[in-house]
Amino acid sequence: MLAALAVAVWPEPWNARDYALEGAFVGLSLVDLGQAAYGQAHGAIEQNPCVPGAPHPSNGQLVGYFAVYIIGHAGIAWLLPRPWREIWQGLGIGLEVATVLDNARYQSFHVRVPW
Repeated sequence: MLAALAVAVWPEPWNARDYALEGAFVGLSLVDLGQAAYGQAHGAIEQNPCVPGAPHPSNGQLVGYFAVYIIGHAGIAWLLPRPWREIWQGLGIGLEVATVLDNARYQSFHVRVPW
């Protein structure tokens, strides 16, 4: 019985597409983090009520939130079978694309890369 339960909840192995989708989500989330930190340094108001300390979180609060957000997203993706995994990853990517574009277009936040 325990073996049947383990088989029922053991996730499918990831393929290259799964890693690429999750990598895109992580990359976009890090851009979002950079925009949020830049905004806080320049007097912006954090619009996400889930971020601790909003509307004026510290950099530590932002990093902590995004760490939990990214790890939590990857953990849920790891547990989901196909096609639900790809749907979950696509939704996360879509949310982050919308957020990054909103930050860049409407709030004039930009991440500057020093190199």
